[in-house]
Amino acid sequence: MARGVARRLVRDRLAHAPAGEPVWSMCDAGNAASLALHASTGFVEVLRAPRLLGETFVSGEGVLLRLDPA
Repeated sequence: MARGVARRLVRDRLAHAPAGEPVWSMCDAGNAASLALHASTGFVEVLRAPRLLGETFVSGEGVLLRLDPA
């Protein structure tokens, strides 16, 4: 797998987000790499739960994250 793909996907997503609106994301609480990537791009943790938007997670807990507009 090519390095930096996830970071490029996040940057592209942010570039196409509606102006002035928060951007939401979620990931598995056990995915340290994803949590670090989100933190490095300014996302903050909003909620941890075993189920988010109908999704369950391998670790048993998901993390809802938000990036507020600049």
